[in-house]
Amino acid sequence: MVEEIGLEDIEEFKKQFGDRIRFLRKTYEWSQEDLAEYASLTPRGISDIENGLSDVKLSTLLKLANAFCVSVSELLKKEE
Repeated sequence: MVEEIGLEDIEEFKKQFGDRIRFLRKTYEWSQEDLAEYASLTPRGISDIENGLSDVKLSTLLKLANAFCVSVSELLKKEE
C-alpha cells in the first residue's frame, strides 16, 4: 500500500529543500546572484526555492546539482 502524501507534506518538503539549497550556497560562500549565474537561473528563482515558494522542475534540479557539482540524490538528501 502506498502512503498518501498530503499538501502539508509537500509544503514541508519544499521548505526543507530550500533550506538545503541555502545551506549549500552558504557553504560555497556564494550569493544568490552567484548561484543563479552558475545554475543558469534567476536570483528571484533562487530566492523562491530557498524560501519554499517554488515547485522545482527536474531541469532546475539538474542545473542546481551541476552548479554544486553533486548528484541530484545528494542535492535531495535530508540534513540530519
